[in-house]
Amino acid sequence: MSAETTPRESIAYDPSQVLRRVRTGRTFAERFDAFSDMYVWALAAVVALTYLTSALYGAIFVMIGQGVPHLLLPTAIWDVDALSVFLLPVMLAAVFRCMLFTGPLGLAQEKADWWLPLPIDRQVLLRPAWLKALGLGASSSVFLGLLWFLAFFGVGREFMPAVFGLGMVFFILMGLGLAATAAGVQIRGRQVVARRISSAVAAGLAATAAALAAFGSSDSAASLLGSAGLWQVLAVLSAVFCCAGTVWVLRGIAGTPGAALREGGIHQQQLAGLLMQGDVRAVATMKPAAPAWRAFSARLTGRLPAAQRVLALRWLRSGLWKPAASISAAALAAVLLVRDVANPLAACLLLAVLLGVLNSSLAEAVRPVATQKELGELLGRTSFQIHRTALAFSAVVAGAALLLWCAGLGMLGFLEAAAWFNWLLGALLCAAALASSALAHAQRGERDWAQLFSNASTEMNMSAFLLQEFMTLIRALASGAVLYYVLLAPALPVPWGIWAIAALCAAPAISKFFR
Repeated sequence: MSAETTPRESIAYDPSQVLRRVRTGRTFAERFDAFSDMYVWALAAVVALTYLTSALYGAIFVMIGQGVPHLLLPTAIWDVDALSVFLLPVMLAAVFRCMLFTGPLGLAQEKADWWLPLPIDRQVLLRPAWLKALGLGASSSVFLGLLWFLAFFGVGREFMPAVFGLGMVFFILMGLGLAATAAGVQIRGRQVVARRISSAVAAGLAATAAALAAFGSSDSAASLLGSAGLWQVLAVLSAVFCCAGTVWVLRGIAGTPGAALREGGIHQQQLAGLLMQGDVRAVATMKPAAPAWRAFSARLTGRLPAAQRVLALRWLRSGLWKPAASISAAALAAVLLVRDVANPLAACLLLAVLLGVLNSSLAEAVRPVATQKELGELLGRTSFQIHRTALAFSAVVAGAALLLWCAGLGMLGFLEAAAWFNWLLGALLCAAALASSALAHAQRGERDWAQLFSNASTEMNMSAFLLQEFMTLIRALASGAVLYYVLLAPALPVPWGIWAIAALCAAPAISKFFR
């Protein structure tokens, strides 16, 4: 037998061709599923916009405080409509920070494990992710733009179709440009620098707003936003920004590192879980504290018992106190600077927001001791003892925050000095109720809302399910009934029914304290 002298021709293997065949070989069922997912998200956005419109007009009515007396504070020099000048760039900055967090160019875990090891062109692989990122940026910007225009035209202005149309063009182009910029930052691994720059821009916006208020130009700037010529200029500038960002991305998309794609896919999955389950545990990751802050918190909690020190260190080092502090600072600035917000109705709304934030923050702080039995065993405590320790810690933190709030409201003139007993007792009952609702919320597991809604046979079953799920938040908001009444009617005695509501909300915590 003679040996074969001519080698066989090697079969050309092109992974990008395989990718194209897989993409074009989808069945009708797969294409219909993709269309159904897109349709469901679009319908959910429409429903959310409808409900948010109603909530927004209600919030505007409460913030303006029509029908209730206003305080004449000498520092209050703004009107509510003048805030639109400041809120417009803030909302765009929020879109950019959200795109930075999610990572516009992201691949799901299974796709990343399958395609990234192959020697294929990243540009072919990332084209769907790039188009998805542009769609997400544009839709997010349009959604916030619609809310902004609803607030802009809802505070007494006449509807102007030309301004609205040009404004929506501006929001679409800005959303595309912000998504492209975030993708370019992700490709080059400059997220930390971009966050610092965006924080500096936010500080500059705050300084600019303060300067406009100091020189009395905030009202003229707000009226300028009603000009169609300004929106034409903004639309042209946003088109230039969008084109520049797109070119910047396309020049480096082929060199996107695989680690950035995997991280972006994980963040996108976490954000989808947040929207589907209403649970922020996956998104709100705990960041390590600075060494100086860790040393200070260790000295501050050095004499506490072991279980209480664990909770206090978690509260301080993980930054769970920051949302409540930020809400308090924003509320104080709004009351001191905006004329319309210096009224009892707005103070009640801000207090309700603080109670909701405190409920979620305290629930996250006590979650380990509420859900992990082995932690109580390591500390030498039974399950009942560790739960009572968590209740005591939450009540102390909530009580301190509420007493500071009551003191601040009293200094601003919202509360009568003669009703100090109602303040004190109402704050203590509210703190106990917040501790109980936070512990109950911490013990709640994750929920698959889509599965639970599909299993609800009737509207009554769905309403009962929603009432059960949101009971912890309802208890947290209802716990401030006494404080709401004292704010709205400081000179009248508190009815026994209001005291009964506060006592019922605080009863579970009080019963555990004295058991």
